[in-house]
Amino acid sequence: MGKHKHVRPSESPKEGQGAPEARHSSIPAEAEHIRRTGRKSRTGSIRLPRLKLREFISLMGKLGYEVVDKRRHFKLAAEGRPPITVPNDREVAVGNLRDIITKHLGWTKEEFVRFYEENK
Repeated sequence: MGKHKHVRPSESPKEGQGAPEARHSSIPAEAEHIRRTGRKSRTGSIRLPRLKLREFISLMGKLGYEVVDKRRHFKLAAEGRPPITVPNDREVAVGNLRDIITKHLGWTKEEFVRFYEENK
């Protein structure tokens, strides 16, 4: 007896139903794509994309921002716009991105996602 995993009676498939579906712990490729893009969440609100720091700096460069200070935080500046400061991490945290979009740029999440899709 030792090679087969014990199946509880409640988990065994009933006659004619076939085997139970396997669950995967990894995120499928399609779900990962949806996570990285700004698609809608289950609640219907727009999800912000997860941006690598380099992607974010590149996007801000298209709006006229330049990196003016690079230490533990990156400071981006553009003429006539408030400066943006982001931590020197691999990704820009979604909360930080949301604050930058709404407070610094004055955009909605939908406007930013549209800009991101057009410029990635």
